[in-house]
Order: sequence, then C-alpha cells, then structure tokens
Amino acid sequence: MQDSVTIGICTKDRWDDLDLTLEHVRTRMPAIRVIVVDDGSSMAPPSTVRAKIPHDNFVSDGMNRGYIERRNQIASLVRTDFYLSLDDDSYIIDGSLEEAVAFARSIPDLLCIGFPVVNSRGDSEVAPRAKPMPVRHFIGCAHLMHVGRFRELGGYRNELVHQGEEMELAARGFTRSLVCWQFPGVTVLHNYSMISRNWNRMDFYGARNRYLWNDWFVPPSQRSSRQMRLLCERLVLSLRTRRGGHLRGWFAGRRRACELRNFRAPFSRKQFAQWNSLPVL
Repeated sequence: MQDSVTIGICTKDRWDDLDLTLEHVRTRMPAIRVIVVDDGSSMAPPSTVRAKIPHDNFVSDGMNRGYIERRNQIASLVRTDFYLSLDDDSYIIDGSLEEAVAFARSIPDLLCIGFPVVNSRGDSEVAPRAKPMPVRHFIGCAHLMHVGRFRELGGYRNELVHQGEEMELAARGFTRSLVCWQFPGVTVLHNYSMISRNWNRMDFYGARNRYLWNDWFVPPSQRSSRQMRLLCERLVLSLRTRRGGHLRGWFAGRRRACELRNFRAPFSRKQFAQWNSLPVL
C-alpha cells in the first residue's frame, strides 16, 4: 500500500485534532507515508504531534496561504499514484483503504473517489450509496485523488482562495471525461472542529465561488438565470443567518468573474444535463 498511496493533511492551529487524526492513521495504516503541511499556525506543534510525523514529512514556512494552495503543495510532494487527502479533524473509522485503491485502479477514467462521512454526533454528512457509483464531486475532508490526473488538470484554482475547489476541479475534469465516484466501502469520521473556522469568511467565499462556478461552467443560455437563482438563495440565507457575507460574496463573484473570463469552459447543454443527472456526492 505504501507504494500506491500517500496521506496528506493540511492543518492550522488545530494541534489537538491533528494529534487524534495522526493516532488513528498510525494505528490503521502504519506503513503509509503521511505529509503534514501547516498553514501558518500561531504556535509551533507540541512535541506529541511532532513525534508522530517524520521530520522530512512536516512542512511549515510560517505563512498563511490557504488550504487550496496547501493541497496543491502536498500533491506536488506526492510520489505515489494516489493521494488520500484528510482534514486534520477527519480519519477513516471503517472499511479498507486497500480495497478503495484497488477499486480506483479499476476505473479507467477516474479523477477522484469520495467516501461516506459521519460527524461526531453520528449524523451523516455524506450518506453511503448502496454500491460504488459516479457522483458530481467530492468533499475536501476525505477523498482519494488520482495524482497524475490532478496534475494534468493543473490542480486546484488558487484564485478560489477558500472553498468550492472540489466542485470546480470535478467540473473541469468532467469536461475531459474524467469522473468522480463514491466508494461506500470506507467510512470517514469528521469531527468538524470549529477552531480556525470563520462563518463570515465561509459565507463570503461560498457565494463568491459558486458565482464563479456558474460563470465558468453553466451553458451561456442558462447562465443568467442560474446567477439570479443563486442571488435569491443567498438573500434568503443572509436573512436567516443575519450575516452579510452571503450577499457580499455574490457581488464579489460578479466583479471577479469579469477578471477571470479566460477560465470559462462551459458545458454543452448535453454535458450539463449529464452533470445534473449525477448524485451530488
């Protein structure tokens, strides 16, 4: 397995969560290389955490560059065919990664595999499918990426800054006939730590990057209606949460889209229908 997959984890100021994740990884998959990239934490890692990471597998430059750029950085360091990306508060609790890798190798046009995810309360964040099946995209907290195809696509768009990079990459892959799958034979626990999470930032970039996704991939004949639907959705969320980031993000996306029109690669109407026919996760 160590010749097939590398585990990559981005972290920031969540050393206790990372410590628990590393403990589970070491217990379940002791032979697999683990790369940890720190995104400018305010304090150095405790000795208990550093003891679990070989010296040359811990990367820290003291800068806050964001998880999108950091995940690209990890992918550049991986020398195996697959990269298991984990959040610092997520780890596998059931199933066989070896079986997931074998399944990934059996899919000739695979981009990425996602897994069922449960949270610490036992609630399902990503419900398991009855069998492996193609899905639109995957979520960042745990997925198995085909490294070669990730690099062929150019990795995640750093221009997104925060959030939405998984769906954007999946859509870009879809235009090149690369597909994401859910593999229900592995289950991931996501503890969803609130440390270093900022709701206003998440609202802002969630709306902004969804606007950009629509601008880049929705067929031109449907683009305006999709953007207005998104505006209505974000208005409702803004009223419900009493946070203005939803609307600020929509307008920021509108401005940024004018600067990034070279990223437009819209689906044909047939492709868009095929995309929308897939389960979301």
